[in-house]
Amino acid sequence: PELTDLYISGCPGLATLQKLQADGGLAAVRGYLQDLEGSLFEPSRRHSLKLVLAGPTEAGKTSLLRALRFGGQRELADLKDERTIGLEIHRFTLPDPTGRRRAALHLVVYDAGGHGEYKELHQAFFSSGALYVLLWDVSKPLLKPVVAELCCWATSIQACAPGATVLLVGSHADQAESAAAADRSCTA
Repeated sequence: PELTDLYISGCPGLATLQKLQADGGLAAVRGYLQDLEGSLFEPSRRHSLKLVLAGPTEAGKTSLLRALRFGGQRELADLKDERTIGLEIHRFTLPDPTGRRRAALHLVVYDAGGHGEYKELHQAFFSSGALYVLLWDVSKPLLKPVVAELCCWATSIQACAPGATVLLVGSHADQAESAAAADRSCTA
């Protein structure tokens, strides 16, 4: 079925579309939206997800992002040279790993710098409908300040996006003194 009527009067946020429709009809609105989309004006199913990587500094957020993007060819972030300043946003597509489906998952990944001076900035990007991955380094002792910082992150996320899904992920397990030590950090 083709769109034949579009009623957008009375919507102040759509003033541009209202003017286009008044001047050139539905074809003008369709052309404008095609220009914005950059593709044909054909509805299609798109699987997309906003993914927010959060947590303390040096928790492994950027390294996790690289693993998602490049798989086995990943290169870990260099702590000395690759501090995430503020927030970095990356877009990429993950294909169906089985190859059975044409559908892919389109990710918009927000890699949040873990330093305290950026916490207020991050809150502007927390929204409902996103998946939050809260990372911490399991190779380091899980002391009260680390727990407090993780709680601060979780509270901030829930304050900005009530009911958001937050996955708690331990990183650096390969650098822990033993597998048992990494397990203890995860169950403490």
